[in-house]
Amino acid sequence: KKADTPVKVVVLVSAKLGLDPDLVGVDRMMNKQIIEVLQARSKENEEKLQVLEMLFIDRLRSALARGRTDPTVQPAVVFFDIDKFKSVNSSFGLIVGDSILITVARKLSRILHPDDTIGRIGGDQFALLLLARRDPRDLAAFAEAVRQTLRSPVRIAGQEIVLTGSIGVAITDGQQADARDL
Repeated sequence: KKADTPVKVVVLVSAKLGLDPDLVGVDRMMNKQIIEVLQARSKENEEKLQVLEMLFIDRLRSALARGRTDPTVQPAVVFFDIDKFKSVNSSFGLIVGDSILITVARKLSRILHPDDTIGRIGGDQFALLLLARRDPRDLAAFAEAVRQTLRSPVRIAGQEIVLTGSIGVAITDGQQADARDL
């Protein structure tokens, strides 16, 4: 490593956090300030994830209710978890990890229909609410499209990162009492 590498990383982090880059590396107070901001952001992210999960569940509840009165609506959920994502965060840092998650969400939004919903419901977990696909073969093909989307390389800092994920598909049979059952 070059002697100036940590400073460059801290400058990048401090700029992303809105801190004064001229103060970076001056003393340990900056490190403390960065840690405090990162901890606050972590708490904010947890709260945002809870809100996003609630919004997704609300959309799913509405879709299930529509499905009870409209037989053409049969919601399906595709859930996936990115494999070994903690190693990505450990290797590249949380800011790069968050950028990768945003990139994944953007890529996935390209394969969704207008009525479908994507939700990040955990650190590296996403759920997709599908309204227009009912046939099991269509759902299997869609799950494969999700897998291929995940496997398409993400270029970060001159490196290509290829992700894999565990994917599950659930389709309503109209008997679910609650959205979380699906």
